[in-house]
Amino acid sequence: MVSRVAFTLNEVAELVGVSLKTVRREVDRGNLNVARVGERRVRVSAPELARWWKEKGGGELWLDAGAWRTIATVSDALETVRRIGTSSVERELSQLELTPTEQKVLRSVDDPEARARFLELKKSEGQEEES
Repeated sequence: MVSRVAFTLNEVAELVGVSLKTVRREVDRGNLNVARVGERRVRVSAPELARWWKEKGGGELWLDAGAWRTIATVSDALETVRRIGTSSVERELSQLELTPTEQKVLRSVDDPEARARFLELKKSEGQEEES
């Protein structure tokens, strides 16, 4: 899995389920800090995204509090839902051994794509432990 430390504004919008316009407005207001990586390109760091999201009342964005876990791409989660379907994701999630923190976070997430991405991360963790 490729570890991400920064996200485009489009990725931020997809990740938290808001419009790109909303994300840009938050940047313009100074509520969400960005790093300029080109004349017209900016990125939001994972810690900054997590801070902003929590400040907005969204709670912990990453799977483990204090650990910056990032996703390869937001589209991975969408592809997982398309590939195996929502009911299969829920069935597989119910069979996982989760920490109490993971259980709490998962209970608070209603978004099917986010739940699918969580499943993908847990599966990749299992594969890393086996090797």
